[in-house]
Amino acid sequence: MPKALALFVFTVSMALAPCFAYKWDHAEEEASREGNLVKSRAAILEKSINCFSEIGCYGQFASGSLRDFFSSFESELLSKDSNATLFSYDELFLMYAVSAQFYGDKSAAWAGLVGLMENALSIKDSLSRRNNPFAQDSAFAQSLALLANYTGVEDGFVELDVPRELKDAFRIVFEAIIVKHSRSRLVDIQRDSHGKSEFGLSYDFMEKACDRFFARYPQSAYGELIREYVPEGYAQANMDAHRAEKKWFMFSMGLGGGVPFFGGENGETVDASFEFLFNGEIQIWRVLFGFGFAGGLGPKKTLWEGSDHEMEGDGFGFLMGQLEIFLGMAVYESKFVTFDVLAGIGVADYTMTDDPDYTIQAFGPQFGAQVDFKLPLTSFVDLFFRIRYFITLETAELYVPDTVLEKRPETRDFPDYGPVDGIRHSIAIIIGYSAGFSKSMLTEGMR
Repeated sequence: MPKALALFVFTVSMALAPCFAYKWDHAEEEASREGNLVKSRAAILEKSINCFSEIGCYGQFASGSLRDFFSSFESELLSKDSNATLFSYDELFLMYAVSAQFYGDKSAAWAGLVGLMENALSIKDSLSRRNNPFAQDSAFAQSLALLANYTGVEDGFVELDVPRELKDAFRIVFEAIIVKHSRSRLVDIQRDSHGKSEFGLSYDFMEKACDRFFARYPQSAYGELIREYVPEGYAQANMDAHRAEKKWFMFSMGLGGGVPFFGGENGETVDASFEFLFNGEIQIWRVLFGFGFAGGLGPKKTLWEGSDHEMEGDGFGFLMGQLEIFLGMAVYESKFVTFDVLAGIGVADYTMTDDPDYTIQAFGPQFGAQVDFKLPLTSFVDLFFRIRYFITLETAELYVPDTVLEKRPETRDFPDYGPVDGIRHSIAIIIGYSAGFSKSMLTEGMR
C-alpha cells in the first residue's frame, strides 16, 4: 500500500511539474519581452535622432542611411510580430510618410501608408488590445511631424492608383496627425493645401475638409477614423484650448491715463491733476519685467514764499516727467483675467514754478498691483484693459544743473529744498495688447 501511494504521488507530481515550469518560464518570458521592447524602441529612437541630424539622411543620399534605418523592421511592422507594439498608430503613420518622402525606392512606404488607411480600425484595435506601452509617448511622433514634407507626401499619395475616396481620407488624416503633434505646422499646411496662410492657429480648414468628405462619401468606411481625428467642434475646441494655455513668453504694450495723489512734506509743494502713461512689459513664465513713462499736468506752486528768493508759480501748466522700472509676479492667470503684484523703483521730475531751471527730483521704491481683463483676439494676441495701483515712497530735493549754476551765479545763494519725504499714490487705467507664446510653441520652433 505505501508503495502504491508513493507511486500515485510521484505520478501526479510529474504531471503537474510542466504546468509550474510553464508558468515560471512564461512569466520570465513576458518580463524579458517587455524589457526587450523598451530596449528596441530606445535603440530605434537613438538611431533615428542620429540619422535625422546627418546630411546623409536627406536628398539624393536618402537611399543609404535612412533606408537602413527603416528596413530593419519595415517588413514586420504590421505582422503578428511584437515589433508592432513598439509604436503607436500615429508613429507608424508618420514613419511611413517620412520614409516615402526620403526613399529612393518608395514602393514599400506607399504600400505601408495604404495599408494603414485601409486597415486603420483593425490595426488601432489590435494595438489597443495588446496594451501598447508607448501609445502616450509623443516625442518620436513630434520629431517625425516636424520632419515630414507635407506637400511631398500628399502629392505622392495622390498619384497612387487607389480610389479617390482613399486619397481624400488620407489627406484629412495626414493633416490631423501632423497638426496633433506639431501645431507650428498649421501655417505651412494651410498655405500649401489651401492656397493661403493666415497667421495664428486656424483649424477651420480641416473641419471644412471633413464636411466636404462626408457630403461626398456619406457611408465611407473611413468615416470613423476621420471623426476620431477631427471630431465635431474640432476647430472651436482647439482654439479654446490654445487660447486658455498659459503663455510662457509674452510682451505687452499699453497707453493710458491716471490720477496721482501726493502726501507728506513733498505733497505740500508738488501736485498733479492728471498723468499720461506709456507702459511696456516682458513676461517669462510668471515673472515679468516692466517699465513705464509718464507726463502730467497740474497747477504751478510758489517756492520759498515770503523770502528774498521767492519763486512764483502761477497758472496751469505743471509738467511732470516720470520713469518706472519694476519686477513682478503673475499671481493668477486665466483666459480672461490676470492679477500681478509689482515692486520697483520710481524716478520723477517736478517743474512747479515759472522758472524752468528749477526742478524737484524725487526717487524711491514703489509697490503695487494690477489686474488685466483680457479679450483674446488670436491664440497669440490679447487685447487688455488694465487697472493698476502704485504707491511710491519718495524722497525729493531741489536739483539745479551745473550749467545753470554757471550761467546764473545767484542761484548758489538760494536756499535748499529737501530732502523731504512724501508719498505718491497713483491709480491708472491702461489699454493695450499683449502677444505671447506657450512653451510648447517655443520648443517646437515657430516657422
